[in-house]
Amino acid sequence: MNKYPVIIVAIIAIFYANYIKTDTDVIVTKDIPAIKNLPSLFNADLRDTVYTIKSTFIEVNLTTQTGYLFSRGDSVYKFEISTGNKKLFEAVDTKEGLFVIQSKMAKVHSQQFDSTLLINWMGFNYGIGFHALAGNSYYKYLGVRKSSHGCVRISKEDAKYIYSKIEIGTPVLIHSGDNAVYI
Repeated sequence: MNKYPVIIVAIIAIFYANYIKTDTDVIVTKDIPAIKNLPSLFNADLRDTVYTIKSTFIEVNLTTQTGYLFSRGDSVYKFEISTGNKKLFEAVDTKEGLFVIQSKMAKVHSQQFDSTLLINWMGFNYGIGFHALAGNSYYKYLGVRKSSHGCVRISKEDAKYIYSKIEIGTPVLIHSGDNAVYI
Protein backbone atom coordinates (compact mmCIF):
# COMPACT_ATOMS: atom_id res chain seq x y z
CA MET A 1 0.00 0.00 0.00
CA ASN A 2 1.26 3.45 -0.87
CA LYS A 3 2.15 5.56 2.19
CA TYR A 4 2.07 8.97 0.46
CA PRO A 5 -1.73 9.45 0.33
CA VAL A 6 -1.95 8.59 4.04
CA ILE A 7 0.77 11.14 4.89
CA ILE A 8 -0.93 13.85 2.81
CA VAL A 9 -4.29 13.20 4.52
CA ALA A 10 -2.59 13.36 7.94
CA ILE A 11 -0.96 16.72 7.13
CA ILE A 12 -4.27 18.15 5.92
CA ALA A 13 -5.99 16.93 9.10
CA ILE A 14 -3.36 18.63 11.28
CA PHE A 15 -3.75 21.94 9.46
CA TYR A 16 -7.54 21.68 9.63
CA ALA A 17 -7.45 20.94 13.37
CA ASN A 18 -5.27 23.99 13.97
CA TYR A 19 -7.62 26.09 11.87
CA ILE A 20 -10.85 25.27 13.75
CA LYS A 21 -9.66 25.58 17.36
CA THR A 22 -11.85 25.36 20.43
CA ASP A 23 -14.67 27.66 21.55
CA THR A 24 -12.19 29.82 23.44
CA ASP A 25 -11.12 31.48 20.19
CA VAL A 26 -12.76 34.83 19.71
CA ILE A 27 -13.78 35.92 16.27
CA VAL A 28 -13.44 39.64 15.84
CA THR A 29 -15.44 41.28 13.10
CA LYS A 30 -14.86 44.73 11.73
CA ASP A 31 -17.06 46.92 9.65
CA ILE A 32 -15.92 47.17 6.09
CA PRO A 33 -14.75 50.75 5.55
CA ALA A 34 -16.58 52.88 3.06
CA ILE A 35 -14.94 53.20 -0.34
CA LYS A 36 -14.04 56.80 0.37
CA ASN A 37 -11.86 55.68 3.29
CA LEU A 38 -9.85 53.16 1.29
CA PRO A 39 -6.30 54.18 0.40
CA SER A 40 -5.95 55.67 -3.05
CA LEU A 41 -4.04 53.66 -5.61
CA PHE A 42 -3.68 56.70 -7.86
CA ASN A 43 -0.74 57.97 -5.83
CA ALA A 44 0.95 54.59 -5.57
CA ASP A 45 3.77 53.66 -7.88
CA LEU A 46 2.01 50.63 -9.35
CA ARG A 47 3.15 49.62 -12.83
CA ASP A 48 2.84 46.76 -15.24
CA THR A 49 6.21 45.48 -16.38
CA VAL A 50 6.79 44.55 -20.00
CA TYR A 51 9.85 42.46 -20.77
CA THR A 52 11.62 42.49 -24.12
CA ILE A 53 14.32 40.39 -25.70
CA LYS A 54 15.33 43.34 -27.88
CA SER A 55 18.47 45.26 -26.94
CA THR A 56 16.73 48.66 -27.16
CA PHE A 57 13.42 50.35 -26.50
CA ILE A 58 12.07 53.86 -27.01
CA GLU A 59 10.06 55.92 -24.54
CA VAL A 60 8.22 59.10 -25.58
CA ASN A 61 6.82 61.64 -23.12
CA LEU A 62 4.12 63.68 -24.87
CA THR A 63 3.97 66.27 -22.07
CA THR A 64 7.64 67.20 -22.22
CA GLN A 65 8.01 66.48 -25.97
CA THR A 66 11.05 64.35 -25.17
CA GLY A 67 12.10 60.91 -26.34
CA TYR A 68 14.55 58.44 -24.85
CA LEU A 69 16.36 55.54 -26.49
CA PHE A 70 17.30 52.95 -23.87
CA SER A 71 19.99 50.42 -24.77
CA ARG A 72 21.16 47.45 -22.73
CA GLY A 73 24.60 48.12 -21.33
CA ASP A 74 24.70 51.65 -22.74
CA SER A 75 23.67 55.09 -21.62
CA VAL A 76 20.24 56.59 -22.30
CA TYR A 77 20.02 58.71 -25.44
CA LYS A 78 17.71 61.70 -24.96
CA PHE A 79 16.22 63.51 -27.95
CA GLU A 80 13.72 66.29 -28.56
CA ILE A 81 10.54 65.55 -30.48
CA SER A 82 7.43 67.18 -31.87
CA THR A 83 4.29 65.04 -31.87
CA GLY A 84 0.82 65.14 -33.40
CA ASN A 85 -1.49 68.09 -32.94
CA LYS A 86 -5.11 67.40 -33.95
CA LYS A 87 -5.73 71.14 -34.34
CA LEU A 88 -3.77 71.07 -37.60
CA PHE A 89 -5.58 70.33 -40.86
CA GLU A 90 -6.00 66.55 -41.36
CA ALA A 91 -3.99 65.86 -38.20
CA VAL A 92 -4.38 63.60 -35.18
CA ASP A 93 -2.85 63.59 -31.71
CA THR A 94 -0.10 61.02 -31.29
CA LYS A 95 -1.74 58.13 -29.43
CA GLU A 96 -0.51 56.88 -26.10
CA GLY A 97 0.23 53.19 -25.71
CA LEU A 98 2.71 50.41 -26.13
CA PHE A 99 3.74 49.73 -29.72
CA VAL A 100 6.61 48.11 -31.63
CA ILE A 101 8.62 49.28 -34.61
CA GLN A 102 6.80 47.71 -37.57
CA SER A 103 8.82 49.11 -40.47
CA LYS A 104 12.06 50.93 -41.26
CA MET A 105 12.95 52.79 -44.45
CA ALA A 106 15.84 55.21 -44.99
CA LYS A 107 13.69 57.41 -47.26
CA VAL A 108 9.99 57.33 -48.03
CA HIS A 109 7.57 59.80 -49.58
CA SER A 110 4.34 60.44 -47.68
CA GLN A 111 1.31 59.50 -49.75
CA GLN A 112 -0.94 61.53 -47.48
CA PHE A 113 0.95 64.83 -47.43
CA ASP A 114 2.00 65.91 -50.94
CA SER A 115 4.81 63.36 -51.28
CA THR A 116 6.77 64.94 -48.42
CA LEU A 117 10.14 63.22 -47.99
CA LEU A 118 10.38 61.38 -44.66
CA ILE A 119 13.96 60.57 -43.68
CA ASN A 120 14.81 57.51 -41.55
CA TRP A 121 11.20 56.37 -41.25
CA MET A 122 10.53 54.08 -38.26
CA GLY A 123 6.83 53.18 -38.27
CA PHE A 124 5.21 51.94 -35.06
CA ASN A 125 1.44 52.55 -35.27
CA TYR A 126 0.52 51.79 -38.88
CA GLY A 127 0.72 55.24 -40.58
CA ILE A 128 2.42 56.84 -37.56
CA GLY A 129 6.15 56.73 -36.90
CA PHE A 130 9.39 58.50 -36.07
CA HIS A 131 11.04 60.46 -38.87
CA ALA A 132 13.01 63.53 -39.86
CA LEU A 133 12.13 65.94 -42.67
CA ALA A 134 14.30 67.25 -45.51
CA GLY A 135 14.52 70.84 -44.26
CA ASN A 136 15.26 72.10 -40.78
CA SER A 137 12.57 74.76 -40.28
CA TYR A 138 10.71 72.37 -37.98
CA TYR A 139 13.70 72.18 -35.56
CA LYS A 140 12.37 75.21 -33.65
CA TYR A 141 9.38 73.14 -32.48
CA LEU A 142 11.35 70.09 -31.33
CA GLY A 143 11.04 69.72 -27.57
CA VAL A 144 8.77 72.77 -27.46
CA ARG A 145 5.32 71.95 -28.80
CA LYS A 146 3.19 69.53 -30.79
CA SER A 147 3.39 70.44 -34.47
CA SER A 148 3.11 67.29 -36.60
CA HIS A 149 0.12 65.60 -38.22
CA GLY A 150 0.44 62.59 -35.90
CA CYS A 151 3.98 61.30 -36.32
CA VAL A 152 6.89 61.87 -33.97
CA ARG A 153 9.24 64.29 -35.70
CA ILE A 154 12.89 64.25 -34.73
CA SER A 155 16.02 65.98 -36.01
CA LYS A 156 17.97 64.45 -38.89
CA GLU A 157 20.92 63.75 -36.58
CA ASP A 158 18.76 62.00 -33.98
CA ALA A 159 16.85 60.09 -36.67
CA LYS A 160 20.10 58.78 -38.16
CA TYR A 161 21.43 57.65 -34.77
CA ILE A 162 18.18 56.02 -33.61
CA TYR A 163 17.62 54.36 -37.01
CA SER A 164 21.05 52.73 -36.73
CA LYS A 165 20.40 51.42 -33.20
CA ILE A 166 16.90 49.93 -33.42
CA GLU A 167 15.38 47.01 -35.30
CA ILE A 168 11.96 45.76 -36.29
CA GLY A 169 10.14 44.72 -33.10
CA THR A 170 11.75 47.35 -30.86
CA PRO A 171 9.18 48.39 -28.21
CA VAL A 172 7.89 51.97 -28.22
CA LEU A 173 6.15 53.32 -25.11
CA ILE A 174 4.25 56.60 -25.57
CA HIS A 175 2.73 58.34 -22.54
CA SER A 176 1.88 61.71 -21.02
CA GLY A 177 4.11 61.39 -17.99
CA ASP A 178 2.00 59.26 -15.66
CA ASN A 179 2.20 55.88 -17.33
CA ALA A 180 1.38 52.55 -15.74
CA VAL A 181 3.76 50.53 -17.90
CA TYR A 182 7.45 49.98 -17.34
CA ILE A 183 9.79 48.25 -19.81
